[in-house]
Amino acid sequence: MHKCIDITFGLLALIYPITRHSIDCNLLNALLKCVPIFFLITFLYLAKDSVHSHVNQYRKNVLYGMVFCMFGDVFIAYTHVWTDALLIGILAFGVGHMFYITAFGFQPFKISGLATVVALELVSLVVLREPLTEMGAIYMGTIPVYMLLLLGMAWRATAEGNTNCYRKIGGYSFIVSDLLLALTEVTGIIGPKLCSPQMSTILVLSTYYFAQYGIAKSALEQGGMCPMAKKGKNK
Repeated sequence: MHKCIDITFGLLALIYPITRHSIDCNLLNALLKCVPIFFLITFLYLAKDSVHSHVNQYRKNVLYGMVFCMFGDVFIAYTHVWTDALLIGILAFGVGHMFYITAFGFQPFKISGLATVVALELVSLVVLREPLTEMGAIYMGTIPVYMLLLLGMAWRATAEGNTNCYRKIGGYSFIVSDLLLALTEVTGIIGPKLCSPQMSTILVLSTYYFAQYGIAKSALEQGGMCPMAKKGKNK
C-alpha cells in the first residue's frame, strides 16, 4: 500500500514543476501546486488510529500543519497578481511549522541545538538584511520570525536521539527548499543568469515536496519510525 502512495505522490509531484511556466491561469497553477500536498493530507486523514494516543496526536498535528502549508501554497501562487499574497502565504507556512514543532516535541532537548538555530538565524539576517530592507518594514518583521520557526522545526525534526528518519529527511529538505526560494524568487540574490526560472522552480519544488513527503511519511509509518529503526528495536 505504501509503495502505491510513494509512486503516486512522485508522479503528482512532477506535474506542477513541469507545467508552471507554460500555464497562465493562476487558479490552475495554484490547484496543480496543491495536488501532491492534498494527496498526502487525504492519506493522513484516512489513516487508521493507533492504539497509542501519542501516535494519533502526532499524526493530527502533522495533518493540521500540512493543511496550513497547503493554504500557504495557494496564496504564494498568487504573489505575482496580489502583493499581499506573499505575506499571507508566509504566515500560513509559519502556522504550519508551529504544528510540526508541536508534533515533533522537545525531547530530547539539547542547548547546542538551540544555539545552532540562533546562530543560523543571525547569519541569515546579516545575509538578507539588504533584500529585506528593500521589501519593506512588514517583511523585515515577518520573514525573520518565519525563518526562526523554520529553523526551529528543522531542529526538532533532526534532534539527536530521534529514530524517525523520515522526519529528519523532511526537516533538512525544508531548509534546502526555503533557502533556494529565498535566494532566487524572494530576494533575487541568485538571478536568472545563474539559475533560470525553470530550474529554480524544479529545485525549489522538488525539495519542498520531498520535505512534505518525509514529514507525512513519518506520521503514516507505525509509531513514526522508519523500517530500519523498527527492525532494530524489535531485536
